[in-house]
Amino acid sequence: MKTTIVGLVAVLWLSLVAPAYAEPAPPSPPPRPVTPSDGSALRNPDNNDGPRGVYVFAAEVQGAWSQRNYAYLDDLFDRWAKSDERFDDGRSHVMGFSVGLELVSERNKTTKDWEQSLSQIREWRQRNPASTAVDIAEASILASWAWSARGSGYARSVTEEGWKLFRARLDRAEAVLLHSKDRSSGNPLWYVGYLEIAVAKGWDSAEFRALYDAAINRFPDFLPLYNRMIRSLQPRWGGSIEQIDAYIAEVVKQTEARQGKVMYARLYWYLAGAEGDDFSLFEDSAANWADMKTGFNQLIAATPKSNWNLNNFASFACRAGDADTYRKLRKRIGEKIYKDAWPSNYSMEVCDERLLKKI
Repeated sequence: MKTTIVGLVAVLWLSLVAPAYAEPAPPSPPPRPVTPSDGSALRNPDNNDGPRGVYVFAAEVQGAWSQRNYAYLDDLFDRWAKSDERFDDGRSHVMGFSVGLELVSERNKTTKDWEQSLSQIREWRQRNPASTAVDIAEASILASWAWSARGSGYARSVTEEGWKLFRARLDRAEAVLLHSKDRSSGNPLWYVGYLEIAVAKGWDSAEFRALYDAAINRFPDFLPLYNRMIRSLQPRWGGSIEQIDAYIAEVVKQTEARQGKVMYARLYWYLAGAEGDDFSLFEDSAANWADMKTGFNQLIAATPKSNWNLNNFASFACRAGDADTYRKLRKRIGEKIYKDAWPSNYSMEVCDERLLKKI
């Protein structure tokens, strides 16, 4: 049976002292203007890699929402979920839809704003009752509204009213997803949304694992599902780095025949970002550079157009102190620099100073 909100507080926030849950911030706006909702930005090959690619696709969703172009939203949702719809870095285009919904929710500041968003959901559903996207969008908005009521502070700072609204809105979001399962669970974002709600509601590990297994069995190559599991195992949720290490080893064993060590690189890459700059990946986890390097080499071979992946490969080579690999990658990168790939304590400037000097 699912735990109560008291269990959520006691178990996942470790006696009300762990930091509040938060989705990693959406990518920074691109350096050049984007004109949303006319499709032109999506066709520009410069807009199909890394944070800029995700932002451009998310801006298309946000623009279509603002224009109430629900038919276009349905088209994007269904099209981007196809297996060949990918950014140059190998991630699914449908991630842009998910971030686009986050951008829509971020604009809501008052109860009136949230109610207006839900009014648009009703309008969307009236125009296309068969939509596979509208329920996922509604659940996303309700979940964001729940976190808005709860607040972004420590759990001990949340008011009684905040917990009440948080719980009620999560219940509404879950009900929407359950009602739409037959129609909408053919898109991996249905499972991503449900896993988010499961974590927030404090499901026990067996229930959460059952939902995760169902998702992975249906969408074994959809990276955000694996990332959600890592998040659920983070220390801030009562898990541990040791549990994450064991999970990554399990995933690599399951995927190695298809992907080699790519998932090893991708999942430890995600862990490093999720834990933040104070976390030293090669000291604070079981990650080893030899396997991660192999995974990155395989990923680069599979995504030769991606400068985003190349920048991140170089960033981790710097963190591992691999001067030879860093120099080779730095030469390939040249001026095609993705600042977001470099953490503040391992900026490209710092890495150049450390590893590009002649020995």
